[in-house]
Amino acid sequence: MSESTTNQEEGAQKAQAVENKMPLAQKLRVVFMTLLGILLVTFIVQNSNKVEIEFLNINFRMRIIFIILISALIGALITFSMMKWRAAKKRRK
Repeated sequence: MSESTTNQEEGAQKAQAVENKMPLAQKLRVVFMTLLGILLVTFIVQNSNKVEIEFLNINFRMRIIFIILISALIGALITFSMMKWRAAKKRRK
């Protein structure tokens, strides 16, 4: 066997070892989040018409795509912030 084949086999074994270390709950979470992402993108593409928005007595028309994206980004930022806050709280204990 050549040296490159041996290195490739070792790399594959290491990758498999890392993959096996991921708990089932984490794998399911990744699959679930991927499916949610696909559903969000599908929903966004199918709803590209303009809607009228009223916020703080201000009326404006905006494509629903941007409303969905902004809402998703705000939700992601809140989730990220909560995760960081919980991690910092755990480290303090």
